Amino acid sequence: MIYQLARDLADGLHARKFPVAVYYGSNLVSDGGSYSLLIQIDRDSKRGDSVGAAKGVKRNPDRKLTRMCGVEVLFAVSSTKSGPMQQDHEFDCEQLVDGFLTELFVWGELSGSPVTLPSEARYLSPDELAAMGLKSAVAYVLRFQVPRGVSIRDYEGSALTEVSTYGASTTVLVSRDGDEYEEVP
Repeated sequence: MIYQLARDLADGLHARKFPVAVYYGSNLVSDGGSYSLLIQIDRDSKRGDSVGAAKGVKRNPDRKLTRMCGVEVLFAVSSTKSGPMQQDHEFDCEQLVDGFLTELFVWGELSGSPVTLPSEARYLSPDELAAMGLKSAVAYVLRFQVPRGVSIRDYEGSALTEVSTYGASTTVLVSRDGDEYEEVP
């Protein structure tokens, strides 16, 4: 869900002419000047997720819970003006953060997953920037949660052909051709 959020928000920002690089994941590349605006979207390992009562059960009776997925967004900004001052970097960052928030809340309305208000929204200190290896003039962090319905479902990934449960071997049904399953001893 968060990967799709990142892709959708990048598309929205690009449609509104924001010259921004958007990355999903925690492997932010050190900014060596190849961009001036960067957004990194990742799972929030600091705050984590929370699980609560299901919302919208009347429309989706299979929904059993709502999982609030923690999201952390890092904005790294360096003004491209000649001889920029601190306020130039902050001006560009403010535009980017405001554009992102606008896209985020529009995305929440359209997807049916309204986001919570940010639990953290602040500029990083110069020491925090240095500790992260960022050379940006300013960096800003947002932390919020996105609701995701937890429904009864079948597993859709690849499966092991044999499962051991407390030392006892059992047979498993493994998908061979789409919806056809074969019993594997």
